[in-house]
Amino acid sequence: KNSNGWHQDLRMFHIATEDDNERHIGSFYIDAYKRSTKTNSPYVVPLTPEIVYMNANVTAPVWDDSPSPVCLEVVVAIFHEFGHVLQFLLARDHSWYNSDSGSFDISEVIPQFMEHWVFEESILQTLAHLSGSDSPIPEEMVLSIQKERRNEKVEESLRRVFLGELEFELFSRKDNEESLIAMQRRLGEIYVPHELSPKSDLSPLFQLMEANGLRQKPVAQYRYLLSELIS
Repeated sequence: KNSNGWHQDLRMFHIATEDDNERHIGSFYIDAYKRSTKTNSPYVVPLTPEIVYMNANVTAPVWDDSPSPVCLEVVVAIFHEFGHVLQFLLARDHSWYNSDSGSFDISEVIPQFMEHWVFEESILQTLAHLSGSDSPIPEEMVLSIQKERRNEKVEESLRRVFLGELEFELFSRKDNEESLIAMQRRLGEIYVPHELSPKSDLSPLFQLMEANGLRQKPVAQYRYLLSELIS
């Protein structure tokens, strides 16, 4: 539904209970298509306690009635961000999901669950079709996608552990006996020796500092690992 949007591509959806009362739980805008006047990175932000904005980066179709093929990476991002939509909108009824009420540690559980759901065989075969055909992808392709996903998650988990340990040590330093360069190198050799950055590359440290912002408050990298485990 196009409702009071600031661009013609926006659509608003309403979520209600399934009972006879159909009680309104919340609404969300989805801004699906790429365009030059917006940030194309996927993200979710609450506008009010009952309305959430979800941004995606799907390539717009050439014509309004033509299909717009979407790659798996973008599909996973959409499912992940929709998990955040659910998290915000369900928070009023289920405070356990509300990252603003002391549950920051588990703020990625629903998004991670939604990601895992994409890779279920039934979901993959529902969403994915062979190019130029309406036929679902064959089982061997599903198994190949799932195998690649597992390998990617191993790499991602190792990097999360590395960044998590780096963050803990960065924000709990009590002396300066070890330089930041040496600290990053030491932890890299333990957790990500297969992709060890050159000593001159401080991008992991800068990534944490930039993510934490001027407040220099840890963003808690470990919450991604905890959410992964729970989901």
